Amino acid sequence: LETLGACRRAALDNFSRQKHRFESRQKRGGGVLHFSLVPEDEIDVPESAAPDEIFDREWGRAILRETLAELEKEMRAEGDGRPFEVFSAFDLAPEPPSYSDLAAQFRVSETDVKNILYRTRVRLREKVLSRVRETVADEEEAIREMRELFGKTGL
Repeated sequence: LETLGACRRAALDNFSRQKHRFESRQKRGGGVLHFSLVPEDEIDVPESAAPDEIFDREWGRAILRETLAELEKEMRAEGDGRPFEVFSAFDLAPEPPSYSDLAAQFRVSETDVKNILYRTRVRLREKVLSRVRETVADEEEAIREMRELFGKTGL
């Protein structure tokens, strides 16, 4: 009877430990800041917006615009502009096509499309964060600035 009680306690301990591990794990992309690449002409600034809000929004747009141009130039200089074209066709389009449509359009597999999008987004995120870091004192402030500029989820 004593062994049965020990087994139950061990089972409950294991269950609790597994449950905690499951609930506290980071999902795919966990810990990484995200932002939307909505074309800037689709974002309306309310008339009641404060001047500093308008400034922040325009500054964010300028950083994004400059960084996208820099990223495109770099990727084309690397010899193949196709990854940026895939990225543009999906993330910068008003209505993005499906992965299968992109794969057919660029004659690559859907897995290649996903990998291209992932790698390009990571490069863009790092470039934008690098530009923001140039304007602030520390990493915490950079992350806070990213969230203010690009929404609650940041970059």
